[in-house]
Amino acid sequence: MKENRDSPVSSLPLILDVDDFKGDFSFDALFGNLVNELLPWFQDEEAADSSEGGGHSSIDALSNGHLRGDAAKSAAAAAAASPLFPEVDKLLALFNDSYKELVDLRKQIDGRLYNLKKEVSIQDSKHRKTLAELEKGVDGLFSSFARLDSRISSVGQTAAKIGDHLQSADAQRETASQTIDLIKYLMEFNSSPGDLMELSPLFSDDSRVAEAASIAQKLRSFAEEDIGRQGIGVTSVMGNAAASRGLEVAVANLQDYCNELENRLLARFDAASQRRELSTMAECAKILSQGPTPQPKRSFTMEQQVSNRLPITMAHTTPAYQREPLPNKIIMGKNPSPRAGGSNARMGFLLLVNHYALIDKRGGGVVCVVVMGKLNLLHARSFGIMSSTFRVHWVVPKVAGMGGLFNRGTSAMQHYVATRPMFIDVEVMTADTRLVLGDQGAQASPSNVARGLSSLYKEITDTVRKEAATIMAVFPSPNEVMSILVQRVLEQRVTALLDKLLVKPSLVNLPSIEEGGLLLYLRMLAVAYEKTQELARDLRAVGCGDLDVEGLTESLFSAHKDEYPEHEQASLRQLYQAKMEELRAENQQISDSTGTIGRSKGASVASSHQQISVTVVTEFVRWNEEAISRCTLFSSQPATLATNVKAVFTCLLDQVSQYITEGLERARDSLTEAANLRERFVLGTSVSRRVAAAAASAAEAAAAAGESSFRSFMVAVQRCGSSVAIVQQYFANSISRLLLPVDGAHASSCEEMANAMSSAEAAAYKGLQQCIETVMAEVERLLSAEQKATDYRSPDDGIAPDHRPTNACTRVVAYLSRVLDSAFTALDGLNKQAFLTELGNRLHKGLLNHWQKFTFNPSGGMRLKRDITEYGEFVRSFNAPSVDEKFELLGIMANVFIVAPESLSSLFEGTPSIRKDAQRFIQLREDYKSAKLAARLSSLWPSSS
Repeated sequence: MKENRDSPVSSLPLILDVDDFKGDFSFDALFGNLVNELLPWFQDEEAADSSEGGGHSSIDALSNGHLRGDAAKSAAAAAAASPLFPEVDKLLALFNDSYKELVDLRKQIDGRLYNLKKEVSIQDSKHRKTLAELEKGVDGLFSSFARLDSRISSVGQTAAKIGDHLQSADAQRETASQTIDLIKYLMEFNSSPGDLMELSPLFSDDSRVAEAASIAQKLRSFAEEDIGRQGIGVTSVMGNAAASRGLEVAVANLQDYCNELENRLLARFDAASQRRELSTMAECAKILSQGPTPQPKRSFTMEQQVSNRLPITMAHTTPAYQREPLPNKIIMGKNPSPRAGGSNARMGFLLLVNHYALIDKRGGGVVCVVVMGKLNLLHARSFGIMSSTFRVHWVVPKVAGMGGLFNRGTSAMQHYVATRPMFIDVEVMTADTRLVLGDQGAQASPSNVARGLSSLYKEITDTVRKEAATIMAVFPSPNEVMSILVQRVLEQRVTALLDKLLVKPSLVNLPSIEEGGLLLYLRMLAVAYEKTQELARDLRAVGCGDLDVEGLTESLFSAHKDEYPEHEQASLRQLYQAKMEELRAENQQISDSTGTIGRSKGASVASSHQQISVTVVTEFVRWNEEAISRCTLFSSQPATLATNVKAVFTCLLDQVSQYITEGLERARDSLTEAANLRERFVLGTSVSRRVAAAAASAAEAAAAAGESSFRSFMVAVQRCGSSVAIVQQYFANSISRLLLPVDGAHASSCEEMANAMSSAEAAAYKGLQQCIETVMAEVERLLSAEQKATDYRSPDDGIAPDHRPTNACTRVVAYLSRVLDSAFTALDGLNKQAFLTELGNRLHKGLLNHWQKFTFNPSGGMRLKRDITEYGEFVRSFNAPSVDEKFELLGIMANVFIVAPESLSSLFEGTPSIRKDAQRFIQLREDYKSAKLAARLSSLWPSSS
């Protein structure tokens, strides 16, 4: 309800209907809304009246939106008293009418609600009554359904029983019918020996060959079981004996028929194979694979006997047992020898003769079957022995049958594999050889052979994969066929190729290096082995049944791997000898090309051309590394690998030790020859000037040869150290990790390495001693030739003293600087320190001996002190503290020539250890006798007199 705000009071009465109050209705809310609508208008009117000085607004008559009776009366009185709100009467009338209308509406609504509640209660009771009746009806339906289900179940069980009886009766009828047919067929086969012409048409109808094979299998199984049962039973029952003899005729005829049927099936299979009719091939293979249900494998052992007579044991003579002879038979079985191994076993035929059953007289039946067997000569070797006589114990409850109508399809499998073109086509084998080895007469290289084998083995794998698809579609047991196929591939096609490729050389007469030597054979063996292993893995991926293809592949190389370590070591020795001959030939060629030269110069040239070469040692290591890679390839067990690796590494140690030792010995020979040249030109004192000049010239040549030999030996020592470092690094990087799995192998190899290098160390030590002798000999020659008496005893002519070192000192220091430059480069570590320390000590001793030949005045003492300083500065580069100390003491002792006689007593107060050497120096003073220094020294140092 809405009114115009400008005219809130309508002249028409307010009409309300019940529909206006549907939903949530409240009288208080209604009055509140009316007050909210009118309140703004009242406020505006009140504001206007207040501005005119009027009294309070009569809005106070409304309290909280509710109009009370007293308030209405007060409002009416106020309105009559004051005309401030002229519309009040109309509003009051409107409110009264509205109130009455609302009260009426409330009564109407309450009446309607009461009627609705009453009607709902009536409908609810009716609904509850209906639900109760429905529940009773549903319970009745459930009971009916339960009775119906029980009845259906009872009828079903009865029908099932009737069906079982019918099925059993039908099966019995079918069995009886089949038995009648089998008896009829058995009588046909039992009519007369060898007569197969009167058989039913079933056995000659090619369209029913599967049915004929099944029937023949059943007849044969029945006849053989009956023969076995009669053979081990009591032979006194004549009826059984007669039946057994009658069935033997049937068995013989059945055997002939089975052979004929097998030939027919194989011929049909072969023809279908030529036409690629897989369905026909599969049908024939399925028929040929028919056989009895496989029985559990019977364990047996085979023992070789030295005679054909079966020994009688205690068990055979026990009264509780009885021996019953059995008829002779031929059986087919797998080769049980470990050599063939598991699935690789070959089929063999065994003739059972003189065999018998051991019967338990107490009713226990057959205890075991003792067989005396003779293996046919054709397969004797496949059993891994030469004799063909065996004793077999089968722990079985009865004699086994023939094992299948057509040997469970083995003939078809073998026939299919044998007729594959890659096994019967000669051109295939020729093409294989040509692909791998190339043209005849040409020597194949390992790289070419590797490429050829990869191509050939890929072709073989593709061929086997194609055959596998056919085999999967044709044969019921494809895994067995794949096993035969892969075994035939490895044993025939691969073996034929390997026999031509790998011809094992003799260790007595080795093939020449020009023909490739042993190394060519070893490389060919490694290539063939690696590629054949890859072929085995590829064939395993294609499928080879339960064949141990990896083990069979290993057996192809067993003859080569047995002697591999000896061939590898012999190859390394052959390579070393060939390399040494090559180096000797090169040296001889260089020597011949140089012509005739001076002996000393010739020694130097020869030494330079026979130096140790690090390149050669690196080549030794490369040979060994290649050999180690082959050891890793051929040796699968860590112990075997460690043994082979140690043997091969020992070859390297021997080669390097021999090579560097011989190189050091050759360098020593040059030093020895240079020493001989020096000794040859040592002359006496009374010679002519011309002879002395010639001798001096020859000595210069000998000194040049010695210096050249010194440098050559230092180069040899340096290269020797580099070679040893290469070997040690190779051992640490490649060898040690292969030896660690075996206890003691690593330590043993380290000890062998130290022992192998000991000979080289001894040669190096001797050579370094000779180097020191060579240097000191030249130092002594220079001092003798260049040192003059006036160097240390200059005349007292008033000339200023010369503070330069003497010419002899300068020449010696220059020589040492020049010649020891190679030693500083060649030696390092402790070797360098020991060598330079020894040389410094020898130089100190030589200089002392040299200066004992001269007399010194004070100016000469100053010159000597200058020489000692020069020598000391040079030897300081040795980094040898003991040598530096000795030359420092020499400088102190040189003061004995400079100080006055009365100052000698205080000269050595701080260094009493050199008094003895100082006394020797004092005796060289020019004024030693004139100053009576001997007596003075005796009084000063009485202990030294």
